[in-house]
Amino acid sequence: MNQRRKLDRHQQRILDSPQHAEYYLNIAKIYQKQNKFEAALRAYEKASEVSANSAEISRKVAEFYQFLGKRSLQQQKWHEAIAYFEEAFHLNPALESPDFYFNLGNLLIDLKQTETAITCYQKALKNNPNSAETYLNLGIVYRQIGRDREAELNYRQAIAIAPRFGSAYFSLGNLLRDRQQHEAAIACYLETLQIDPDFEAAYLNLSYFYKDLGKLGESFDFALHLLPENLLKQRCYPDRPLSVIPDRANPGDRPQFPCQMLHPAGVIKFNKPRNGDRQFHPYFKWKEYLYSASFIAQFDRAIAWGSKHLSAILTCDRTLVLPLSQGSSELIALSEKLPEPVELNGTIAFLSVRGGQTYFHWMSDLLGRFELLRAAGIDWQSIDRFIVNSTHLPYQQESLSLLGIDNDRLVESRLYPHVQTERLIAPSLPGDPGLMTPRTCEFLRELFLRHARVSETVKNIGDRLYISREQASYRRVVNEGETIAYLSQFGFVKVSLESLSFREQVGLFSQARAIVAPHGAGLTNLVFCEPETRVIEIFSPQAISINYWAIANLRHLQYYYLMGKDLSEFYRDRPQQRRRYPHPLYEDICVDLEALKEAIERADRV
Repeated sequence: MNQRRKLDRHQQRILDSPQHAEYYLNIAKIYQKQNKFEAALRAYEKASEVSANSAEISRKVAEFYQFLGKRSLQQQKWHEAIAYFEEAFHLNPALESPDFYFNLGNLLIDLKQTETAITCYQKALKNNPNSAETYLNLGIVYRQIGRDREAELNYRQAIAIAPRFGSAYFSLGNLLRDRQQHEAAIACYLETLQIDPDFEAAYLNLSYFYKDLGKLGESFDFALHLLPENLLKQRCYPDRPLSVIPDRANPGDRPQFPCQMLHPAGVIKFNKPRNGDRQFHPYFKWKEYLYSASFIAQFDRAIAWGSKHLSAILTCDRTLVLPLSQGSSELIALSEKLPEPVELNGTIAFLSVRGGQTYFHWMSDLLGRFELLRAAGIDWQSIDRFIVNSTHLPYQQESLSLLGIDNDRLVESRLYPHVQTERLIAPSLPGDPGLMTPRTCEFLRELFLRHARVSETVKNIGDRLYISREQASYRRVVNEGETIAYLSQFGFVKVSLESLSFREQVGLFSQARAIVAPHGAGLTNLVFCEPETRVIEIFSPQAISINYWAIANLRHLQYYYLMGKDLSEFYRDRPQQRRRYPHPLYEDICVDLEALKEAIERADRV
């Protein structure tokens, strides 16, 4: 029987039994299949009218209203959609999830439908008046349309409901900053960092703030994700005492608490870069570097914090152990607004390091701590959990797997930054942040070179490499196309290390004979190079670092450096805007092709 005949039959039945709701539902379904939604709606409403007390009929009609609401959303008919959803929820409250209007408001914000989003957030608050997140989002919308008074009220209401809501303090700080209420804005940003010490935008805004105030020292600290100690004490905790075990005065000193000394302080000897310049940059005039002695300590009932920008070890009486902490660790000891620590039973090895989400610090500082565990005679299998920064990146997963560490024994501090441990093993850094030690260098080579993978991809790349940073979010080469075209004349092949597995990166650098690269973490792989490999590292003029010169000296490589050109000159006659960064270390690089040619020719003559 076709749809027309079915429809006629049901309509005839209605004439005979006009109070029979099922006939109206059947007609509604036919119209719905034919996409005649207005006619279907009239039939559904008639069914509801003739059977007002039927829960089953109300449920079916409510589901149709919900269907119409979703359809209107797809058509971007926002007010119509909300009206349909309201009718559906009125008929069947079970269809309304607690977060429906909140999520719909978020969707509308993304689609720039601010006024309708406000309506949704207000409806969400009627259902859940204690939702701090809804108040925050409502405040953000009011801010976008210039209703700052309402925005402030909503931010403050979010904070009143959830005093540990860092995003609400941050948004309030932005509003106060734009009102020129400097002191109040700074207080809000500092409050944000007491709740979330990794809140990137709070550091950034404080850096800009203090730069505008002419306080360049504080601005520099904030750009490096550090809180100036005087600011922390004066503004955040002026009356709260801080118990600390002080850091060592000299690199070779023994810490002032029970520990096992492992390796003495040592010296890295620096050979001059091969540039041939009479006047080296001051950083490249170093003749040697004294790195710190290493040790390992064990504590009962210790507290540990690990995150991107800082780490801290506190004893059971909350004494901060500075020789085992990094960054503004005083914040962890003083703040009362951090998430509660997670209890970890058994023996825990704390290996997270400041910057451990980046390849260099992962390899040099974090994996170097495994060598200290081994040097202390600690069987890795006797450790119940290893705390590391994260395990979600491919190189992290692969390197830990090659170390023989099972996933079920790993705790990611990015997910669980604050822990209370039954028994804590805490190795020091292998040396000092930013400089790899000879022992770490040999440890990494011993562990990973035997697993190197020289795949067909790696073989096809060859042994003359240009390491690209095109996938990085900062310190990119602005004239990379010209640079690659120029280097290809000398047999260099562009490589994006992100496209290779960890073992392929090890294999690639182990077979390399010449490497050109902008300053970046990929050069950590110089540790796998053979002696006499030629390396040309390219810097932005304001962002010089000796990290990879140090590795080149450890591996007896032929090292050259090259200063990039002034970016202002590059952008002078170009339509695109120069990207601005909060710190010179992030600046993009413009390669001086003439200087590059001279460096390549000098290297090839050796």
